[in-house]
Amino acid sequence: VKSLAHFEKCSKLSELYLRKNEVGCLSQVHHLKGLKNLRVLWLCDNPCAEEEDYRLRVIRQLPQLTKLDHANIGDEERDAAKNAKPIPTKANAAERRNFPMRKHSHKQLGGVVLSFDFATSAMSARKSGTSNNVLYAVMALIAELDEEALSIVKTEIEQRIDSLK
Repeated sequence: VKSLAHFEKCSKLSELYLRKNEVGCLSQVHHLKGLKNLRVLWLCDNPCAEEEDYRLRVIRQLPQLTKLDHANIGDEERDAAKNAKPIPTKANAAERRNFPMRKHSHKQLGGVVLSFDFATSAMSARKSGTSNNVLYAVMALIAELDEEALSIVKTEIEQRIDSLK
């Protein structure tokens, strides 16, 4: 995952686990600002986590978080984030490109956090018999999409079916 834009319409999302991806710049976090239910975010092991004042900047942009990566957010850290001076972000050329479909997605449905790995799902479903779990995750994610996003998914599905013929 390089862009967090894929998640900005997932209004019911409460936990998002994106460790070991390719989120290159903290400016991507602005895509999550509208997710009022988001409480837990994992971005460690992404290039953006190496940026100066990473934790404070994320907490400042997403004050509703209770946990960032491996650590709970305490009052002191929250106050420091509120009172810190704005830190200029570095422009990231990768953000100006069109991004491929996301590799990982997480969604909460009925109190259960669903995890879906787009890159390995077909292979793991065939090997371990988890195709029902994959289908359940896909169906849960589809419920969050608007018409434009559903059209994109439809095109991807049609291309995938054609490649299987």
